[in-house]
Amino acid sequence: MKNDVENKLKFINLLDIYIKLLSNTQQKILSDYYYFDLSLSEIASNNNITRSAVMDAIHKGQNKLMSLEETLNLLKKREQILNIVAKLRKNITNDEKNSLLDQLERKL
Repeated sequence: MKNDVENKLKFINLLDIYIKLLSNTQQKILSDYYYFDLSLSEIASNNNITRSAVMDAIHKGQNKLMSLEETLNLLKKREQILNIVAKLRKNITNDEKNSLLDQLERKL
């Protein structure tokens, strides 16, 4: 169950970053599936297509999102930057803060 939730959150984050690089159909179907939590049947009915066509669009969209992330690593970089920012919010010395700021600068 935990893996399902983690997997869904991963694809929501990937969709947030890469949605404009998907086809219009993939954008609509993946948005309905991940953002609006619609079932395959609901998406199929709303788009006048079969459930298998919905599943196919979701799988192709997921593969495209993973391929984009493998190439561009924008989600990975975002997570690294957020980790550095979280560390900066803690009470740390100036030397530690400068080191973290240097790391952050290199990520950008």
